[in-house]
Amino acid sequence: MTEAERCLLAITNGVDQFGGNSESGPIVEAYKIGCEKYGEKAMRERMELSAKRLLINIFHCGLFEDPYLDPEESAKIVGCEEFCRHGYEAQQKSIVLLKNSAKRAPEGQKGVLPLKKGLKVYIPERKIGPSKAFFRIDLPAKTEDPLPDGLPSKYGTRVASPEEADVALVPGLVGAAAEIAAILVIMNLLINRARKRGEHFELHPLDPRYDSTGSKPKLIVALIPMVVLFLLFNIWKLNINICLLCSIALSLVLFWPQLRRRDLKGMLNSGAVDSVPMTMTVAAICGFAGVITNTDAFQSMITAITSISIAPILICWGVVDRKSVV
Repeated sequence: MTEAERCLLAITNGVDQFGGNSESGPIVEAYKIGCEKYGEKAMRERMELSAKRLLINIFHCGLFEDPYLDPEESAKIVGCEEFCRHGYEAQQKSIVLLKNSAKRAPEGQKGVLPLKKGLKVYIPERKIGPSKAFFRIDLPAKTEDPLPDGLPSKYGTRVASPEEADVALVPGLVGAAAEIAAILVIMNLLINRARKRGEHFELHPLDPRYDSTGSKPKLIVALIPMVVLFLLFNIWKLNINICLLCSIALSLVLFWPQLRRRDLKGMLNSGAVDSVPMTMTVAAICGFAGVITNTDAFQSMITAITSISIAPILICWGVVDRKSVV
């Protein structure tokens, strides 16, 4: 099916709006195909129905006849106790507890969860090392509190070390693990569905062609350069350029049985040329993200999110480390 045919199929099945798409061409083409297939009157009625549905939602928000709000009234509504309570209950119902170990439970409890009030809680601070921002601007090291002031005291007493605590909350780790698990499950489900429909990947004209019958390095050997790169940079704290050069040299040595049959010089030249646009793109994104995360507006936004009046365990479950997200 062409893109226009897929758009027509979506429209005839009730889709009113295509998000993330600023190209009207496929929609117009879908309309023309629909006119030939169903008649112009039927297609016009269908398009007007979508317009009606979308406009009703917009007018319900008061964006046309009364676009102004009373700040004092808004302050009473946004974050009010009733709405926060409903949000808290909804988040509680959305969580599935897979394991609740009695061995690790505080004294007097059958399981770790639910946490009772009055416990001693340890919440580690987030230490961020010096880094480079956009245009290689130096950003100093800093320490951040993952939770806003006063929030832990609503549920227990915050202590300075794990030894003093009854429980410890590590924001981000639980959320990251849950997100990774969900991604793996969903991706496998979508891939299997696509395979049943006969869908498959095809190489782009610029993608390299591989000989499926040729010799390949073993998995353990293929992982060694990445492990060495990780250790050199994160454990021994060497300069990233030195780490990359060492990893590349090691790769050439380990993969030489596979590389010696190829035009190594041409392959390296081609790889260097192809890597420039990708490197510049990644550098621009990372640099821009470094600037954004250090602005007052971003910090205010994070503070507002973490200031929501819900139990800290829910914040820990739902929030992945914000720097990794950016």
